[in-house]
Amino acid sequence: MGGNNRLYEVNLILTADNDPELSKLTDYIRHESFPDSEGWYRLGMVLTKMGQFDKAEDIYQVLLNQTKDDEDKSHIYHLLGSIKKDQGEYQEALTFYEKSLASYRNTLPPNHPNLTMSYNDISLMHDDMGNCSKALPSYKEALEIKQQSLPPDHPHLAVSYDNIGVGVIYK
Repeated sequence: MGGNNRLYEVNLILTADNDPELSKLTDYIRHESFPDSEGWYRLGMVLTKMGQFDKAEDIYQVLLNQTKDDEDKSHIYHLLGSIKKDQGEYQEALTFYEKSLASYRNTLPPNHPNLTMSYNDISLMHDDMGNCSKALPSYKEALEIKQQSLPPDHPHLAVSYDNIGVGVIYK
């Protein structure tokens, strides 16, 4: 993966399942490294956090090719978009976020909260590329879904109102 063909030598020390230091380290890693994610998804997120974007992207591409579940594909497209955003490749990020949204639309109800994440990130990419007028419709879509699915005093609504307000100012 990533074109790294170096050879590494690792010396391992045998430990027991009930080793308190190992348990403490494992618990820390689970807590600090995306506790809601598992397996390869978690590894991809850790690699992204470490700035190892190419390796994380390789993992997500493998997961994308292996999964048949459309909702998983939506999530993976979103993760790939996040990698591209972190690399400053906003057009590629936008493409992945749009794929994520299209896939979510095929699998989720029209007012599902996961859609707001894609709408917001699409808007952010337009903002980052200086296309504020293109960002506004997606911000409004996210707000409409949040208004249907959240209580009126929820902080996420305030964020949406702020996003729209800023979008109107810079339009």
